[in-house]
Amino acid sequence: MNKLAGADGLSLNLSGLGIQGGTFMQNTGAMQGISNIAGVNHWKLYEAWIEQNFLNEDLSILIGLYDLNSEFDVRESSGIFINPSFGIGFDFAQSGENGPSIFPYASLALRINYNLSESFKILTAVFDGVPGSLDDEKGFQVQWNKDEGAMLSTELIFFPSTREFGQNYSKYLIGLWYFIHLILKIYQTTKMKKVILESMLAVNNLFTLRTYHRRKDLLYSEDSE
Repeated sequence: MNKLAGADGLSLNLSGLGIQGGTFMQNTGAMQGISNIAGVNHWKLYEAWIEQNFLNEDLSILIGLYDLNSEFDVRESSGIFINPSFGIGFDFAQSGENGPSIFPYASLALRINYNLSESFKILTAVFDGVPGSLDDEKGFQVQWNKDEGAMLSTELIFFPSTREFGQNYSKYLIGLWYFIHLILKIYQTTKMKKVILESMLAVNNLFTLRTYHRRKDLLYSEDSE
């Protein structure tokens, strides 16, 4: 991209999904599912984003179709096992009307990554509140509808040693996310009790705040002997 666009630190990413085999999870009764690669048979564009680095790569800004779990609440175990229990947290994965921006539905997002120091970095992003289409599992829908609101996610990460997963690897993080509904719909009615009740529900749904924390340490490595 540097040679094509004439800009240093510019990256472009395009990726697609081709899911075959269908899903059998509805027959298992598992709330979290049993496979992170199962889904409805279809082909589509999955991620399409552009990223620009600044300040000697201490700051990066990304915009486009973006998988939240590629950087937020990432666990090394999810790259080895396909069971959902080893991946993103269950409460995080089940949040929102159609889940957050994770497989198999990525949404429009603006993400900022900033290295505060050699040991600390912060990630923050805003996503379309409803990834994909609620009406068609195979459909490809990219829109930012004000009625759907937005999801915001932030993560503070501390590396007490090396950032590379290997010898002396450690990682501690705390993250939070919340959905904000930009439009509050309070239906007109002559019954004051109903007006008050719907107003309270609207305010309660305005912010759905959740937090999580992770600690990762390498317990054993043949290289450490």
